[in-house]
Amino acid sequence: MESLREYLDLDDYFDRVLGGEFSLPTSRSASNFASDLAALFTFGFGLLAELEHSSEAGISVRDQLYRRAYDFMPGHFCPFCGIDRFDPPHPRFPRHALDHYLPISRYPLFGAHLANLVPMCDRCNSSFKMDEDILRDHGEPRLCVNPHEGPTARISLLGSEPFGAGGSISIPNWSIEFVPSRPEFETWDSVFRIRLRYTESVLNAEYEAWLEQFAAWAVDARIQIVSNIDARDALGRWAQLCPELEDRGFLKRPAFEMLAAAAMRPDATGRRVTDLVRSLCEINALSECSPS
Repeated sequence: MESLREYLDLDDYFDRVLGGEFSLPTSRSASNFASDLAALFTFGFGLLAELEHSSEAGISVRDQLYRRAYDFMPGHFCPFCGIDRFDPPHPRFPRHALDHYLPISRYPLFGAHLANLVPMCDRCNSSFKMDEDILRDHGEPRLCVNPHEGPTARISLLGSEPFGAGGSISIPNWSIEFVPSRPEFETWDSVFRIRLRYTESVLNAEYEAWLEQFAAWAVDARIQIVSNIDARDALGRWAQLCPELEDRGFLKRPAFEMLAAAAMRPDATGRRVTDLVRSLCEINALSECSPS
């Protein structure tokens, strides 16, 4: 390729930049060309909020883009954290941000590029990502997830210690792993603080309530917990009942898969998991029998 224009003529130029195939210069280099380019595409981005989509009168290009993204999202959760839910497109609702995945302040070339405008919850956009360079870490190139093509990760908590690093703490010492293990997911974690947010905002905050829900189900299903195998089977069955999207299921299910696996450990941890399950069921059964 001999010029930037030749790169831009490629239909998949944006995807190839995200994949690390092309090293894109940022606008932070001081030059008149960089300044003019930034001004041009910043102006173009502004027009997207004014220009109407050709097939739907009265709907701007940016609003139509958000509507299409909303309809495509499983469960209408933020695709970057999976925690916050998006509001539906409605003329009386403020639209959620269409964030510049590659920041316009650094990569103005993609300032009005529709593929670079992705729906992102306010926390991901304004509290964590902000102006961070997804393609570089302290100047060093790094791979990142393509928000349109993936890859996608699932969460494993199997490396967690169910009783807090061997102590008496009831909250597990969580070990969050991305499956499969890929450098793109480490960039995702670094930019959006995924492990920290999942630990503090979901796992630690919801774990005790999840255990109570499990115990209520087990008592209602008349499941008897006598052995470690009983505990494993009950925890495993409950894990399979946890929906992926509702009630933080993408973390709730791995938490119970971790407990099910830990119940079969041949050490004190396995016995403690079984005792925990048995105690939870007994407490729940007693609460149901007590007069209101």
